[in-house]
Amino acid sequence: MWMQLPKEMAKARSKSSPGKHTQPLSAYAGRYCNKVGNWFIEVVHDDVEDGLRFSFQGRWTTQSHRLELFGTDTFCWALTEAESRARGR
Repeated sequence: MWMQLPKEMAKARSKSSPGKHTQPLSAYAGRYCNKVGNWFIEVVHDDVEDGLRFSFQGRWTTQSHRLELFGTDTFCWALTEAESRARGR
């Protein structure tokens, strides 16, 4: 799986329109909850990096990650195998 992921993401990215978002990045900021409301990610506009960051359950000190623009209004966060191992996943 890990060896295929970068290739599959590159293939999918080439089919989309990378580098475009239709709204200011701050418009994507907010709290996104699951259907029952017991789990969420929080997305903020990072002014320093001029990008988006998210955290699981508001845990900014331990689980804060940068979101990459994947396609039009689509953002992703994909770990490498080494990053995943380091996080114990």
